[in-house]
Amino acid sequence: MKHIFFKVQTIPQTEELEIGSKEFNLYKEKYREYNKLENDADVVFDYYDNAGKNPLWGKIYSISLGFVDENTNVVRIKVFKGSEKDILQEFLNTCNEHFKASKIVGYNLSFLLPFLRSRMLKNGMKIQGLPEGLVDIGKKAWTMQGICLQDMFNGIGWFKNSLEELAFLLNLETNFINGKDVYLNFLAGKEEELNQSIIDETFTLINCYRIIQGEEPCKDLNSTVVVLENVKEVEVPLLERLYNNNQITLDIKNEVEGLVKKKKPSKKEKEQLFTILRGVYVRNNFELNDQDSKKVIEQKENEIKALLKL
Repeated sequence: MKHIFFKVQTIPQTEELEIGSKEFNLYKEKYREYNKLENDADVVFDYYDNAGKNPLWGKIYSISLGFVDENTNVVRIKVFKGSEKDILQEFLNTCNEHFKASKIVGYNLSFLLPFLRSRMLKNGMKIQGLPEGLVDIGKKAWTMQGICLQDMFNGIGWFKNSLEELAFLLNLETNFINGKDVYLNFLAGKEEELNQSIIDETFTLINCYRIIQGEEPCKDLNSTVVVLENVKEVEVPLLERLYNNNQITLDIKNEVEGLVKKKKPSKKEKEQLFTILRGVYVRNNFELNDQDSKKVIEQKENEIKALLKL
């Protein structure tokens, strides 16, 4: 199975934080005691130092996607830049179009996945139908499809280790810009340095994973940076959305009802459609005990029958 690797760069969402604004007051209330903010100047300084760590006040500056070309063993990395909404949409489109059967690998997914969801909502995007590897809501650690490299090394030295520290352990050279310094480089107009940093992080992530899996690290790299504009959502097929969501959302319900109304299927065709929908819809219930699983499956079957008017 192919693996797709991703990294994210974040910065504060507001370049000129206005003292007394709603955003200012919320941030001040959140961090006043924890970060020992004694006056308004402290709040502003702390905001630009730390806002990128929290999706309430931080936004995505760039996302990278990388994979290893199985034929040449060359690492291929693409960096998405532009408006945050365009970056997110292109990231999702690419995962859904080209990497459906791939395992998604990241570092510190417990931070990245909620950050992605929150910023999608901030930009008015739907969080239903995410690629399976990016879904963590309602999942247990052992049922998540995405792979978090950091989780493999939790507890070393009693700390959660950074990717740079893991690379040090594995004797890999790195040239990262520290997360809290990304915004300083952004303000200084050092776009090329930021691009190179996220490319190097993604390359390092790939090689760390390869070493852990007993493979040789890659040496060759091919990378591109794409500045996006007006990215449109690529429609995910009905069954795939149902599989990803594991629930019949209003959109899915309306689409199925529309298909039934338009096609006017026979009872036999409805029964065949029921079998398909049931197979996709109940696939997550292996983790329940037998009694609970039976109840949940029965509920889902009744939901599908009502939808198809069976």
